[in-house]
Amino acid sequence: MKKSARPYICTFIIALCTSCSVSKFIPEDKYLLDEVRIVSETKEVKPSLFNSYIRQNPNAKWFNLVKIPMRTYCVSGVDSTKWINRFFRKIGDAPVIYDESVALKSQEEIEKAVRNMGYMGATVHLDKKTRKNKLKLAYRIHAGHPYKVRHVVYDLSLIHISEPTRHSLI
Repeated sequence: MKKSARPYICTFIIALCTSCSVSKFIPEDKYLLDEVRIVSETKEVKPSLFNSYIRQNPNAKWFNLVKIPMRTYCVSGVDSTKWINRFFRKIGDAPVIYDESVALKSQEEIEKAVRNMGYMGATVHLDKKTRKNKLKLAYRIHAGHPYKVRHVVYDLSLIHISEPTRHSLI
């Protein structure tokens, strides 16, 4: 008889997702960065253009459902002298703790980028939603109206054209 490995794999994944607590690696009065979004009020300003300006991203999700690498890290115990704990920490990803100063720096960078696109009155607001020890962060872009150059005038009288000179080698 041929046995399938599917039930064992499913059991392992379910046990991995439910058995570990993320909160044991989050310090008191700190939050796990659960989600980061960029939202724009203007159609011309696409939120996907600003993903590279975000300095702190949440842990990766597999199949957009479960954060398996973070859960693997959380399976490890607090004692780092045991080899099994070091193994799980090595193959997993540590939980990302929210840092206010990094979020403010990202906000400034996004605001500069929107202004460089021609929206001089642009502002970016941070919206934070906390639930238990998890935080969801949203950067809201208020672009306003773009500035446009109506006309350009060139003054060619200031340009001086000279002939190239030869330099002799000594």
